[in-house]
Amino acid sequence: LAITPNPVASGGSIDVAITLTAIEPVKIGEVAVLFYSALETRVAVIDLRAANLPARLDAGREWTARATIASLNFVEGDYRVGLFVNSRDFAGDDLDLAELTVQARGHNEVAPYAAAHRGFVELDVRIHA
Repeated sequence: LAITPNPVASGGSIDVAITLTAIEPVKIGEVAVLFYSALETRVAVIDLRAANLPARLDAGREWTARATIASLNFVEGDYRVGLFVNSRDFAGDDLDLAELTVQARGHNEVAPYAAAHRGFVELDVRIHA
């Protein structure tokens, strides 16, 4: 599991790449990338079923998927990234495959509230007064 760039500014674009290698013949039914906060709250999911799944792999063969998030609107902080995999012999989460650091985006007007008080999603809002 690779994420680039890392760190990324809130609202920036990231690429996610995953490669799974079969150690024995297997059928992979589902794969999803899982984003978790430092407090282990699930923040977002990338569903990869559209990446040629289900797939049958012989031993030694690889399954690869890539995804781009055009605008990662997470509040600044550190996030854990893992996978959900559902295959013939295994179904479950592996939560600690990577860390993602999101940096604060530039704020033009007022200083934002502290990240701990803003939740997980950085909304792209225009105020009309």
